Amino acid sequence: MTFVQIGEALDRFAAPNQKDNIAILASMEVDVFKGLTVKPTYAYAQYHGGNCGTANLGTAAYGGYNPNTNCTAVTAGSVAAPGGVGRYIERHYIGGDVRWTFGPISVQPTFIYLLGKQDIPNRSGALNTVDISSFITDTIVGFRTGPLNMEVRAMYTPGQGANNDNQNGGGGTVRTYQAINPGFAYMTGWSEIWTGGVDYSTGFLVGRSGLTLRESPSYDKYGRLFLAGAVDYSLTPALTLRLTGNVSWTDTKVDTKGTLVNGITPSGNPFNGGKEQYLGNEWVVGLTYRFAPNMAFDLAGAVLITGDALNAALVAGGPVQQAKDVWKGSARFRVTF
Repeated sequence: MTFVQIGEALDRFAAPNQKDNIAILASMEVDVFKGLTVKPTYAYAQYHGGNCGTANLGTAAYGGYNPNTNCTAVTAGSVAAPGGVGRYIERHYIGGDVRWTFGPISVQPTFIYLLGKQDIPNRSGALNTVDISSFITDTIVGFRTGPLNMEVRAMYTPGQGANNDNQNGGGGTVRTYQAINPGFAYMTGWSEIWTGGVDYSTGFLVGRSGLTLRESPSYDKYGRLFLAGAVDYSLTPALTLRLTGNVSWTDTKVDTKGTLVNGITPSGNPFNGGKEQYLGNEWVVGLTYRFAPNMAFDLAGAVLITGDALNAALVAGGPVQQAKDVWKGSARFRVTF
Protein backbone atom coordinates (compact mmCIF):
# COMPACT_ATOMS: atom_id res chain seq x y z
CA MET A 1 0.00 0.00 0.00
CA THR A 2 1.14 3.53 -0.78
CA PHE A 3 -0.10 6.91 0.40
CA VAL A 4 0.78 9.92 -1.74
CA GLN A 5 0.52 13.53 -0.60
CA ILE A 6 0.19 15.08 -4.07
CA GLY A 7 -0.40 18.61 -2.78
CA GLU A 8 -0.09 20.15 0.67
CA ALA A 9 -1.75 23.38 1.83
CA LEU A 10 1.02 24.73 4.05
CA ASP A 11 2.50 28.06 2.96
CA ARG A 12 0.58 30.63 0.90
CA PHE A 13 3.87 32.33 0.02
CA ALA A 14 5.71 29.25 -1.24
CA ALA A 15 2.68 27.52 -2.75
CA PRO A 16 -0.20 29.99 -3.15
CA ASN A 17 -3.63 28.39 -3.07
CA GLN A 18 -2.23 24.87 -2.93
CA LYS A 19 -4.71 22.21 -1.84
CA ASP A 20 -4.56 18.95 0.11
CA ASN A 21 -4.55 16.53 -2.81
CA ILE A 22 -3.98 12.85 -1.99
CA ALA A 23 -3.80 9.40 -3.56
CA ILE A 24 -3.92 5.90 -2.08
CA LEU A 25 -2.71 2.84 -3.98
CA ALA A 26 -3.07 -0.83 -3.04
CA SER A 27 -1.88 -3.87 -4.98
CA MET A 28 -1.15 -7.55 -4.39
CA GLU A 29 1.16 -9.69 -6.49
CA VAL A 30 0.30 -13.39 -6.65
CA ASP A 31 2.33 -16.15 -8.35
CA VAL A 32 -0.51 -18.44 -9.42
CA PHE A 33 2.01 -20.96 -10.69
CA LYS A 34 5.47 -20.84 -12.20
CA GLY A 35 5.37 -18.43 -15.13
CA LEU A 36 2.02 -16.80 -14.27
CA THR A 37 1.85 -13.73 -12.02
CA VAL A 38 -1.33 -11.74 -11.36
CA LYS A 39 -1.28 -8.25 -9.81
CA PRO A 40 -4.71 -6.76 -9.00
CA THR A 41 -4.54 -3.02 -8.23
CA TYR A 42 -6.80 -0.34 -6.82
CA ALA A 43 -6.02 3.37 -6.58
CA TYR A 44 -7.92 6.40 -5.35
CA ALA A 45 -7.08 10.05 -6.09
CA GLN A 46 -8.68 13.24 -4.80
CA TYR A 47 -7.87 16.74 -6.04
CA HIS A 48 -9.35 19.87 -4.47
CA GLY A 49 -9.05 22.27 -7.35
CA GLY A 50 -6.42 21.19 -9.81
CA ASN A 51 -2.78 20.55 -9.05
CA CYS A 52 -0.61 23.57 -8.24
CA GLY A 53 3.15 23.29 -7.89
CA THR A 54 3.84 19.82 -9.34
CA ALA A 55 3.68 20.55 -13.08
CA ASN A 56 -0.03 19.65 -13.03
CA LEU A 57 0.80 15.94 -13.15
CA GLY A 58 -2.39 13.91 -13.29
CA THR A 59 -4.61 16.89 -14.10
CA ALA A 60 -3.63 17.77 -17.66
CA ALA A 61 -5.65 20.33 -19.60
CA TYR A 62 -7.77 18.96 -22.44
CA GLY A 63 -10.68 19.96 -24.65
CA GLY A 64 -9.95 23.65 -24.07
CA TYR A 65 -10.43 23.24 -20.31
CA ASN A 66 -7.64 23.64 -17.73
CA PRO A 67 -8.47 22.39 -14.20
CA ASN A 68 -5.35 24.09 -12.78
CA THR A 69 -6.26 27.76 -13.28
CA ASN A 70 -6.85 28.56 -9.61
CA CYS A 71 -3.13 28.67 -8.73
CA THR A 72 -2.78 32.37 -7.92
CA ALA A 73 0.42 34.34 -8.36
CA VAL A 74 2.19 35.83 -5.33
CA THR A 75 4.69 38.65 -4.88
CA ALA A 76 7.51 38.16 -2.38
CA GLY A 77 6.58 39.63 0.99
CA SER A 78 2.85 39.79 0.26
CA VAL A 79 -0.05 37.47 0.95
CA ALA A 80 -1.46 35.59 -2.02
CA ALA A 81 -4.89 36.61 -3.20
CA PRO A 82 -7.71 34.07 -2.79
CA GLY A 83 -7.68 31.35 -5.41
CA GLY A 84 -10.32 30.35 -7.88
CA VAL A 85 -13.24 27.97 -7.56
CA GLY A 86 -12.44 24.51 -6.15
CA ARG A 87 -13.08 22.22 -9.14
CA TYR A 88 -13.10 19.00 -7.13
CA ILE A 89 -11.86 15.80 -8.85
CA GLU A 90 -12.32 12.27 -7.49
CA ARG A 91 -11.07 9.14 -9.27
CA HIS A 92 -11.09 5.39 -8.69
CA TYR A 93 -8.74 3.10 -10.67
CA ILE A 94 -9.63 -0.60 -10.70
CA GLY A 95 -7.73 -3.28 -12.62
CA GLY A 96 -4.27 -4.78 -12.73
CA ASP A 97 -1.54 -6.61 -14.61
CA VAL A 98 -0.86 -10.18 -15.67
CA ARG A 99 2.54 -11.62 -16.63
CA TRP A 100 2.48 -15.04 -18.29
CA THR A 101 5.63 -16.71 -19.59
CA PHE A 102 5.66 -20.12 -21.25
CA GLY A 103 8.81 -21.17 -23.02
CA PRO A 104 10.05 -18.41 -25.33
CA ILE A 105 6.68 -16.60 -25.33
CA SER A 106 5.55 -13.94 -22.86
CA VAL A 107 2.18 -12.17 -22.57
CA GLN A 108 1.73 -9.07 -20.39
CA PRO A 109 -1.78 -7.56 -20.45
CA THR A 110 -2.83 -4.55 -18.37
CA PHE A 111 -6.37 -3.27 -17.87
CA ILE A 112 -7.41 -0.31 -15.69
CA TYR A 113 -10.95 1.03 -15.44
CA LEU A 114 -11.29 4.66 -14.35
CA LEU A 115 -14.45 6.10 -12.81
CA GLY A 116 -15.27 9.08 -10.64
CA LYS A 117 -16.57 12.62 -10.85
CA GLN A 118 -15.21 16.05 -11.66
CA ASP A 119 -16.35 19.67 -11.28
CA ILE A 120 -16.11 21.54 -14.59
CA PRO A 121 -17.32 25.11 -15.19
CA ASN A 122 -19.58 25.51 -18.20
CA ARG A 123 -19.11 28.31 -20.72
CA SER A 124 -21.20 30.60 -18.50
CA GLY A 125 -18.95 29.96 -15.48
CA ALA A 126 -21.35 27.82 -13.43
CA LEU A 127 -19.95 24.53 -12.09
CA ASN A 128 -21.27 21.19 -13.35
CA THR A 129 -20.41 17.92 -11.61
CA VAL A 130 -19.84 15.40 -14.39
CA ASP A 131 -19.08 11.69 -14.31
CA ILE A 132 -15.73 10.18 -15.28
CA SER A 133 -15.85 6.87 -17.12
CA SER A 134 -12.84 5.62 -19.06
CA PHE A 135 -10.33 2.77 -19.24
CA ILE A 136 -6.99 1.77 -20.68
CA THR A 137 -5.97 -1.61 -22.03
CA ASP A 138 -2.32 -2.25 -22.87
CA THR A 139 -0.83 -5.62 -23.86
CA ILE A 140 2.70 -6.74 -24.79
CA VAL A 141 3.38 -10.10 -26.44
CA GLY A 142 6.99 -11.21 -26.87
CA PHE A 143 9.00 -14.06 -28.37
CA ARG A 144 12.69 -14.66 -27.64
CA THR A 145 15.01 -17.19 -29.22
CA GLY A 146 18.77 -16.97 -28.85
CA PRO A 147 19.97 -13.44 -29.72
CA LEU A 148 16.62 -12.47 -31.28
CA ASN A 149 13.81 -10.82 -29.31
CA MET A 150 10.53 -9.81 -30.99
CA GLU A 151 7.64 -7.96 -29.32
CA VAL A 152 4.34 -6.39 -30.30
CA ARG A 153 2.27 -3.97 -28.23
CA ALA A 154 -1.30 -2.65 -28.45
CA MET A 155 -2.78 0.15 -26.34
CA TYR A 156 -6.30 1.57 -26.49
CA THR A 157 -8.22 4.16 -24.53
CA PRO A 158 -11.63 5.52 -25.59
CA GLY A 159 -12.55 9.06 -26.55
CA GLN A 160 -15.55 11.29 -27.07
CA GLY A 161 -16.75 13.17 -30.12
CA ALA A 162 -15.61 16.64 -31.12
CA ASN A 163 -19.09 18.03 -30.52
CA ASN A 164 -19.28 16.50 -27.03
CA ASP A 165 -17.95 19.41 -24.96
CA ASN A 166 -17.70 18.87 -21.18
CA GLN A 167 -18.05 22.64 -20.72
CA ASN A 168 -21.45 22.86 -22.37
CA GLY A 169 -24.65 23.25 -20.39
CA GLY A 170 -25.23 19.55 -19.85
CA GLY A 171 -21.64 18.59 -19.04
CA GLY A 172 -21.64 15.07 -20.47
CA THR A 173 -19.21 12.38 -19.30
CA VAL A 174 -15.41 12.68 -19.17
CA ARG A 175 -13.85 9.88 -21.28
CA THR A 176 -10.26 11.10 -21.08
CA TYR A 177 -7.94 8.69 -19.25
CA GLN A 178 -5.41 10.36 -16.95
CA ALA A 179 -2.96 8.60 -14.66
CA ILE A 180 -2.28 9.85 -11.12
CA ASN A 181 1.33 10.48 -12.10
CA PRO A 182 2.46 9.63 -15.65
CA GLY A 183 6.15 9.90 -14.76
CA PHE A 184 7.06 10.85 -18.37
CA ALA A 185 8.23 7.29 -19.12
CA TYR A 186 5.11 5.75 -20.65
CA MET A 187 5.94 3.90 -23.91
CA THR A 188 9.69 4.43 -23.45
CA GLY A 189 11.44 1.89 -25.66
CA TRP A 190 8.58 1.89 -28.15
CA SER A 191 9.11 5.40 -29.47
CA GLU A 192 11.82 8.06 -29.75
CA ILE A 193 9.56 10.92 -30.86
CA TRP A 194 6.18 10.44 -29.15
CA THR A 195 8.07 9.59 -25.93
CA GLY A 196 11.73 10.34 -25.27
CA GLY A 197 13.95 7.27 -25.30
CA VAL A 198 17.71 7.61 -25.64
CA ASP A 199 17.63 11.28 -24.63
CA TYR A 200 15.23 10.74 -21.68
CA SER A 201 13.49 14.10 -21.67
CA THR A 202 12.16 15.29 -25.03
CA GLY A 203 8.87 14.16 -26.50
CA PHE A 204 6.55 15.23 -29.27
CA LEU A 205 4.14 18.04 -28.27
CA VAL A 206 5.87 18.60 -24.91
CA GLY A 207 4.16 21.55 -23.26
CA ARG A 208 0.79 20.29 -24.50
CA SER A 209 0.37 17.77 -21.69
CA GLY A 210 -3.10 16.65 -22.75
CA LEU A 211 -1.69 15.57 -26.14
CA THR A 212 1.64 13.94 -25.31
CA LEU A 213 1.68 10.17 -25.22
CA ARG A 214 4.04 10.13 -22.24
CA GLU A 215 1.60 12.12 -20.07
CA SER A 216 -1.83 11.40 -21.55
CA PRO A 217 -2.56 8.06 -23.23
CA SER A 218 -5.72 9.74 -24.52
CA TYR A 219 -5.01 12.25 -27.27
CA ASP A 220 -6.86 15.17 -25.67
CA LYS A 221 -10.46 13.92 -25.32
CA TYR A 222 -10.37 11.87 -28.52
CA GLY A 223 -8.79 8.66 -27.19
CA ARG A 224 -5.94 6.75 -28.82
CA LEU A 225 -5.15 3.41 -30.45
CA PHE A 226 -1.40 2.72 -30.48
CA LEU A 227 0.10 -0.34 -32.20
CA ALA A 228 3.83 -1.07 -32.13
CA GLY A 229 6.38 -3.73 -32.95
CA ALA A 230 10.03 -4.05 -31.91
CA VAL A 231 12.91 -6.35 -32.88
CA ASP A 232 16.20 -6.57 -30.98
CA TYR A 233 19.14 -8.62 -32.21
CA SER A 234 22.32 -9.14 -30.19
CA LEU A 235 25.01 -9.23 -32.85
CA THR A 236 27.54 -9.86 -30.07
CA PRO A 237 27.08 -9.93 -26.27
CA ALA A 238 28.13 -6.25 -26.28
CA LEU A 239 26.31 -4.97 -29.39
CA THR A 240 22.53 -4.98 -29.79
CA LEU A 241 20.71 -3.64 -32.86
CA ARG A 242 17.04 -2.67 -32.77
CA LEU A 243 14.22 -1.70 -35.09
CA THR A 244 10.92 -0.27 -33.80
CA GLY A 245 7.78 0.87 -35.58
CA ASN A 246 4.47 2.22 -34.37
CA VAL A 247 1.26 3.57 -35.84
CA SER A 248 -1.58 5.37 -34.06
CA TRP A 249 -5.07 6.74 -34.50
CA THR A 250 -7.54 8.59 -32.30
CA ASP A 251 -10.68 6.74 -31.22
CA THR A 252 -13.00 9.55 -32.39
CA LYS A 253 -12.60 12.20 -35.09
CA VAL A 254 -10.50 15.24 -34.14
CA ASP A 255 -11.63 18.84 -34.49
CA THR A 256 -8.65 19.94 -36.59
CA LYS A 257 -9.91 23.53 -36.72
CA GLY A 258 -9.26 23.75 -32.98
CA THR A 259 -6.21 25.52 -31.57
CA LEU A 260 -3.49 23.89 -29.43
CA VAL A 261 -4.36 25.69 -26.19
CA ASN A 262 -5.33 23.69 -23.08
CA GLY A 263 -5.17 20.54 -25.17
CA ILE A 264 -7.25 21.31 -28.24
CA THR A 265 -9.63 24.24 -27.73
CA PRO A 266 -12.69 23.45 -29.87
CA SER A 267 -13.53 25.60 -32.86
CA GLY A 268 -16.95 27.19 -33.14
CA ASN A 269 -18.14 24.44 -35.48
CA PRO A 270 -16.04 21.29 -34.93
CA PHE A 271 -17.24 19.19 -37.85
CA ASN A 272 -16.77 22.04 -40.29
CA GLY A 273 -13.06 21.75 -39.50
CA GLY A 274 -11.97 18.17 -39.90
CA LYS A 275 -12.88 14.54 -39.42
CA GLU A 276 -9.45 13.00 -39.06
CA GLN A 277 -8.28 10.10 -36.89
CA TYR A 278 -4.85 9.10 -38.24
CA LEU A 279 -2.03 10.42 -36.00
CA GLY A 280 0.96 8.99 -37.83
CA ASN A 281 3.55 6.28 -38.30
CA GLU A 282 6.96 6.28 -36.57
CA TRP A 283 10.08 4.29 -37.39
CA VAL A 284 13.16 3.98 -35.15
CA VAL A 285 16.54 2.33 -35.79
CA GLY A 286 19.16 2.17 -33.09
CA LEU A 287 21.91 0.32 -31.31
CA THR A 288 23.38 -0.19 -27.86
CA TYR A 289 27.11 -0.88 -27.56
CA ARG A 290 28.39 -1.94 -24.11
CA PHE A 291 32.02 -1.46 -24.97
CA ALA A 292 33.44 -1.62 -21.43
CA PRO A 293 32.25 -2.60 -17.95
CA ASN A 294 29.63 -0.12 -16.70
CA MET A 295 29.81 1.88 -19.94
CA ALA A 296 27.35 1.94 -22.82
CA PHE A 297 26.81 3.96 -25.98
CA ASP A 298 23.26 4.34 -27.38
CA LEU A 299 22.39 5.72 -30.80
CA ALA A 300 18.95 6.16 -32.37
CA GLY A 301 17.44 7.77 -35.43
CA ALA A 302 13.69 8.22 -35.86
CA VAL A 303 11.10 9.68 -38.21
CA LEU A 304 7.42 10.35 -37.54
CA ILE A 305 5.31 10.54 -40.70
CA THR A 306 2.50 12.66 -39.34
CA GLY A 307 -1.18 12.06 -39.99
CA ASP A 308 -3.91 14.61 -40.66
CA ALA A 309 -5.35 14.29 -37.14
CA LEU A 310 -2.35 16.38 -36.00
CA ASN A 311 -3.43 19.33 -38.15
CA ALA A 312 -4.55 22.41 -36.21
CA ALA A 313 -5.21 26.12 -36.50
CA LEU A 314 -2.56 28.48 -35.14
CA VAL A 315 -5.18 31.00 -34.02
CA ALA A 316 -8.89 30.66 -33.35
CA GLY A 317 -10.80 30.92 -36.60
CA GLY A 318 -7.59 30.82 -38.66
CA PRO A 319 -6.71 28.40 -41.47
CA VAL A 320 -5.85 24.81 -40.64
CA GLN A 321 -2.10 24.17 -40.76
CA GLN A 322 -0.75 20.89 -42.14
CA ALA A 323 1.36 18.92 -39.66
CA LYS A 324 4.98 18.44 -40.75
CA ASP A 325 6.94 15.20 -40.53
CA VAL A 326 9.33 14.98 -37.56
CA TRP A 327 12.94 13.76 -37.68
CA LYS A 328 15.13 13.08 -34.66
CA GLY A 329 18.60 11.75 -33.89
CA SER A 330 19.86 10.97 -30.38
CA ALA A 331 23.13 9.71 -28.92
CA ARG A 332 23.98 8.93 -25.32
CA PHE A 333 27.13 7.86 -23.51
CA ARG A 334 26.23 6.35 -20.13
CA VAL A 335 28.43 5.42 -17.18
CA THR A 336 27.01 3.53 -14.21
CA PHE A 337 28.82 3.06 -10.93
